[in-house]
Amino acid sequence: MTKNSKVYNVLSPRLIMPEIEIKVKGYKCNNCANEWIPRSQKERPLICPKCKSSRWDKPKKKKI
Repeated sequence: MTKNSKVYNVLSPRLIMPEIEIKVKGYKCNNCANEWIPRSQKERPLICPKCKSSRWDKPKKKKI
């Protein structure tokens, strides 16, 4: 072992930070399946940021 690795082994238990899980609501486009987190939680998005569809929240129409 080198001197640096001994120092790291001694200090590493103090440097470990606890982890937490954060849940954030987002949206999913019905056309392209893109998932994203909006910039503002106050308003619903008008279009999908990937495919630019304004019908991102409407189900796909079935062909007859």
